[in-house]
Amino acid sequence: MGVQASASGCQIAAQAGRVSLFSPQLAPDTGTVHSGADAHAMTTMLEQARQGAAVQVLDLKKRVYRVLLVPGAVLGTVMIQFGTPVQSLVWWLSMLGEVVWSLLIWAFLSGRLRLRPFEWSLFASAGLIFLGLLGLDVSGNVPMFVVTAQVLYIWTFLSFGTRLGMQATAAFFAASLLVYALGGPVSASSTRLFTLFSLATPIYLVCLYAFAAVLESQAGAGLAAVTELAYRDALTGLPNRLNFREHLGASLASGQPLALLFIDLDNFKAVNDGLGHQAGDQLLCELALRWQSRLPPGEVLARISGDEFAVICPGLSAQTVPARAAQLLAALEEPFTLAGQPYRASASIGIGLYPDPARSAEELLRHADEAMYTVKASGKNGVQVYVPGRMQVRLR
Repeated sequence: MGVQASASGCQIAAQAGRVSLFSPQLAPDTGTVHSGADAHAMTTMLEQARQGAAVQVLDLKKRVYRVLLVPGAVLGTVMIQFGTPVQSLVWWLSMLGEVVWSLLIWAFLSGRLRLRPFEWSLFASAGLIFLGLLGLDVSGNVPMFVVTAQVLYIWTFLSFGTRLGMQATAAFFAASLLVYALGGPVSASSTRLFTLFSLATPIYLVCLYAFAAVLESQAGAGLAAVTELAYRDALTGLPNRLNFREHLGASLASGQPLALLFIDLDNFKAVNDGLGHQAGDQLLCELALRWQSRLPPGEVLARISGDEFAVICPGLSAQTVPARAAQLLAALEEPFTLAGQPYRASASIGIGLYPDPARSAEELLRHADEAMYTVKASGKNGVQVYVPGRMQVRLR
């Protein structure tokens, strides 16, 4: 389908949203290589936006782990109690677990451990320690396990997001049921508490999943807004130069013949100077809407720069593309109303053809540009097809 202009024909209102705490990666790199200083600048801007959002996520996670570091280091010591050998072993293991947590957090904050291995190590060590404590003294440790399990569930969703968070917490919950079933005698109060925990946990996990999904959608909307700003012309809503190059590259990669129309408005500077820049912007917006309405699905209209546009026409040849160019010029015959005055616009259109004679995107762009300047030099308001080795043929 052809890329549509914005409904108002004037502006795109897109703002970057907040990034959720648990987003480990915002979006995959497209891997597209763009040529030209402007395309490089736009690609750099988009990549900087991605990196900036990722840094915010990392900074938020580090704040959470700093909060956990000091309590984790001292809680194990406080929890040491002496009683039966089993109770002593339980509390020593609890202290060991807190020390492991503290060491892992310290290694991550100091840069000695990458984020994702750190998070999986933290989840695995905490899960095994909690399950071990429950298994060593089921009746005595059920209250502590119920509380710590909720904390682990929340942390897991914050770290891994919806899909992996649900999988990890579900696995931990299933393991806790197994450990409880294999444990020793359990008091009536512990049985009631663990039964309530078992019934409430699925509902609790579904709520956490829904909350995480909402935050992820907000992060996705923020990235979509940044991408929209990077790939769309803010005035007309059309694809910008960077977006145009990606469409052109994809069309050439398909291997089918195509025609490229390079359009330059005639005397556009006179509109800005005589009627004001607001009238010039209005003209560009209305032009975009008129031209877009005359293009069939599959053809892409883009705004390249101030008063320059381009149209990618897959499947058109030297015999069929002049009719498309004539349709675009015919769209200008009806006067525009600018600053309360009628104004007749005209344009110069140059046409390049692929794969003969152009063999690459750069050749195609150069051919269309040279053909357009031939129209300018010979009186404007016309169409030229690039013909190698001789002057182009004037079609209007």
